[in-house]
Amino acid sequence: MLILSILISAKGFSQQQLLSAGITARLDNIRMSAGNESHFGELYLKTTISADAYIETLPEQGRILMKRLEQNFAYYFFRAIDASYNGSPVPNEWKKLF
Repeated sequence: MLILSILISAKGFSQQQLLSAGITARLDNIRMSAGNESHFGELYLKTTISADAYIETLPEQGRILMKRLEQNFAYYFFRAIDASYNGSPVPNEWKKLF
């Protein structure tokens, strides 16, 4: 969360970069957890960091498309994590993880 708060207060960061920082911060928290999701969280975090570096090299339209894809995938993953944590039904596509 420290990284996220620093980025939010910094000037010159786009909304896309701030969303990526939020995703990265949440993945880092998941990676540090004791549950089964920590293993996927670590892999997902490393992949997100690598993907973000690549995405920055794309033309603007490519960056926008890839960031939307990244954010939508994160939404589905975090929704499954939240369901697992609060005892709600985990979406079918994520059940094997939990």
